[in-house]
Amino acid sequence: MYSLGALLAACATGQWGFARGEVGMTSALRASGLEREVADGLLRCLDRSPAERPTAEHLVELFTRVSYSLADASSSGALRSTAERVDGLRAAARNGVGARPLLGEGLNDLSNRLADAGEHAEALAAVAEAVEIYRGLADADAPREIHRPQLARCLSNLSVRLEKTGRHEEALAAIMEAVEIRREPTEHRDLHRADLATVLNNLSNSLAESGQGGEALAAITEAVGLWRELVDRRADTHRPGLAMGLNNLSNRLGEQGRYEEALAAITEAVGLYREMDSEAATGARPLLATGLHNLAIRLGALDRRAAALSMLDEAIALRRQLVDGGHRLHEEDLAHSLRVRTWLEG
Repeated sequence: MYSLGALLAACATGQWGFARGEVGMTSALRASGLEREVADGLLRCLDRSPAERPTAEHLVELFTRVSYSLADASSSGALRSTAERVDGLRAAARNGVGARPLLGEGLNDLSNRLADAGEHAEALAAVAEAVEIYRGLADADAPREIHRPQLARCLSNLSVRLEKTGRHEEALAAIMEAVEIRREPTEHRDLHRADLATVLNNLSNSLAESGQGGEALAAITEAVGLWRELVDRRADTHRPGLAMGLNNLSNRLGEQGRYEEALAAITEAVGLYREMDSEAATGARPLLATGLHNLAIRLGALDRRAAALSMLDEAIALRRQLVDGGHRLHEEDLAHSLRVRTWLEG
């Protein structure tokens, strides 16, 4: 990972002199025009401690996520290009097993794009195929730990797709298997704990959908605890995860009637999203809008209508900006915020 990070950093900055120190590395990468998350990921590749460096899986996930957030995922062009890439990988996989991991990754990405285009049945089929590919690779002669992290990631995505089609029991089984894999020991302790926190977050959602409110709250509470520990070590890297977890914790607490605690959790999440937005972190603006929307609902539930309307109007303004900027994925979110405003005014 160090050699790959050094190569990519040199390509991004045009400089090879990173031996001069971390301050020079940081300033050069952040001045290179790379997205902040990508720059931070490359810096982690150059960490003095091998245990702190990301795995290949985490770099693939990072690059995929950032490229996905920069593109309009609902555009037919983005979906078509992803489908074409999968077709090419499928042809390569027929000629040997070497391309199968890439095909699995491509199918997982295709599933996300299909889901955002509203093609939920096709999205489910794509990620189900990805799961079978990684399950076969994990069960092959190669060491199982090579492909099990990717299997867990695809299982987590499969769980989301199954929930979308109303198959709650299967969704719960998929995410529980993903959690079991993420609890397996690994040498990359911090990265593994972040992955465990993510699948616990998804497990919480699935348990809530199945009516298991207490278990759902326990799962997200554990996830938030993990993210807090990680933020103490690397705030920039793990702050988005903590904010997501707090947002979900607020939902679970609200479902249990613990409204003041729910308000505290979402208020903290919005504070983190504001920090991320002020630093122009990738994808922070829609997350801030969602956090403000949820904060308005929590305030409204406590009959604090004036404060709720203030937060909601800010969310509406942000979502209008996103829609006016061509991000049509946020049209439904904007409509939802406008419906909530009607409720608050009633």
